[in-house]
Amino acid sequence: MSQREKLKDLMVRFCNNKGSRTFSLQELNEEFADYSEIEIGGKTPQATVRRLLQELRNENFISFKDNSGHYTLRGIELLNDEKEDIKNLDISNENSNRREYLVETYARNIEWVKQAKEIYGLFCMMDNCGNTFW
Repeated sequence: MSQREKLKDLMVRFCNNKGSRTFSLQELNEEFADYSEIEIGGKTPQATVRRLLQELRNENFISFKDNSGHYTLRGIELLNDEKEDIKNLDISNENSNRREYLVETYARNIEWVKQAKEIYGLFCMMDNCGNTFW
């Protein structure tokens, strides 16, 4: 298993224990001080972790929450607590909200529309436009 895969497992476990998808680099560093669990050695294991986090961000496994070292876990569907919440969720008696929308349309002269279709065809004349007029 690669360091990146081990870091993924470590982050999922960390988020499950924490009960939140959001975490900071500082929290990871405090929890796994030397990262020996995922076999990152050397004088600066945190630099390696930052590089791996960037790779995981590029894979959409995590995303930056802000510019201060906070991340959000995206690469898994549900954390353990989220699975439990869904089991306890009862929406059988829930009423949906009714919404009303006002739509404005134009009444066209049907004869003009027929003439325009005969002259210009059924396709929009603008470049790279896929609109059709039936």
